[in-house]
Amino acid sequence: MTSPNSFNVSVPRTPAIITFETSGQWAVALRAALAGTEIAVIETRSLKDCWGELASAPANLVALELTTATAKRIIEVLPQLSQRYPVARAVVVGPRSLTHFAAIAAEAGAAWACFSPRQLAPIRQIAERHFAAVPNPPSDRIDRLIARLPWG
Repeated sequence: MTSPNSFNVSVPRTPAIITFETSGQWAVALRAALAGTEIAVIETRSLKDCWGELASAPANLVALELTTATAKRIIEVLPQLSQRYPVARAVVVGPRSLTHFAAIAAEAGAAWACFSPRQLAPIRQIAERHFAAVPNPPSDRIDRLIARLPWG
């Protein structure tokens, strides 16, 4: 696995899980699971919007909703996500009826697959570990210059 520090990407000022889903239920459940953390939840309703959010903060975590309508596309984009945004991590969420996709999602690059809004603790742990491993951004211009020095 590639270390987030090996890329010149820092944790966004507000670390977030970007959700791609149609219903909004996962975003609500994630907000509850992330209570007490500084991790925000950003909701999107299309993969294009999800990618746009990720482009502006490429070290964020993405939660992709797997449905019967989106399953094929989600499995196709997971490897693309890790190629385009090597520091980002993705998790897959979906209904219990699609648990048979868990192994396929993992093979495609998902860090975790969750099929119950009541079982989001592993996603919280993944997010906390992920954002702890990504360096914090320099706070101002002088900090950025110091960070670029060989001894900084």
